[in-house]
Amino acid sequence: FQQIYTADCREDVAAKYKSLLYRRTGSWPYADKNGSFLAELVDVTDEGTLILCDKVGQERHYAFKEVAFMLATE
Repeated sequence: FQQIYTADCREDVAAKYKSLLYRRTGSWPYADKNGSFLAELVDVTDEGTLILCDKVGQERHYAFKEVAFMLATE
């Protein structure tokens, strides 16, 4: 397995994973311990940290369960 699982393969898997993320494009409502905010998904690190950018341009980094999706209201 180690011989087959190359760096190129790992990059392919990461790219495929990121292309399938929920709300990967656009600005969406989220909530953290400080309240709700609008943000765009920037990245997910190899360690699983979610990186969002809010509407004022601040990058926010979240570990598992530190942030939640909010339902969009129109």
